[in-house]
Amino acid sequence: MSKFLKGHKLVIVVFVLQFLLGCSANNVVEEQNKDDNQVESKIDQQTEVDLRAYLPIREGMLYKYQGEGNEYATFTTETKFIKDNLIQVHKNNGGTEIASVYRVEKEKVVLLQENPEFYSDTNLLNDVGDKADAKEVILKSPLKVGEKWNNAKERREIVAIDEQLTTPAGDFYDVVKIKVTSIEEDRDFESYEYYAKNIGLIMLESRGEDYQVTSKLKSYGRLE
Repeated sequence: MSKFLKGHKLVIVVFVLQFLLGCSANNVVEEQNKDDNQVESKIDQQTEVDLRAYLPIREGMLYKYQGEGNEYATFTTETKFIKDNLIQVHKNNGGTEIASVYRVEKEKVVLLQENPEFYSDTNLLNDVGDKADAKEVILKSPLKVGEKWNNAKERREIVAIDEQLTTPAGDFYDVVKIKVTSIEEDRDFESYEYYAKNIGLIMLESRGEDYQVTSKLKSYGRLE
């Protein structure tokens, strides 16, 4: 065989190998892109959640919280009344009782009223209109780390959506953690709220230079 033919055969072999390697590399890139898209799609699906699960509308529920750090860290909350997407919750910390009214929607949970020193079982929901202004936005979509919003006196930020947390009431997974800070110049505080799906608030935590106050869910259930 002549050197000319051998040279041509060598060139053809090299070309075929390059072609096959190129196809293989393209397939790897396509598979990688496909995997990345699937991961992104899965993350998007995880963040598109129904926020009504984080403040369940169940009348007659009693939550007990065990506190550390000050005398008012231990408290109870009771769901007194519900009406459509409205919920009236009474909080008692041994020193006072506060009646709060929330509007719970798929994409937003808002505080409409907060009534301190409220010692009656009066139903406040009948006087709350469907378009009542929000006093504070407690949770909002998208449920995604880094999302921030401001209320009148505070800034809220989603800092985790997959926390694992243990309280006296049990172990909780995929917990949403909200960081709350002041936007007022003369106030400096930092607190955290932890919400578990289908349960609601499971822990509160406040931190400062020389203090730390926590309230952890001890028990929950429907009143007899």
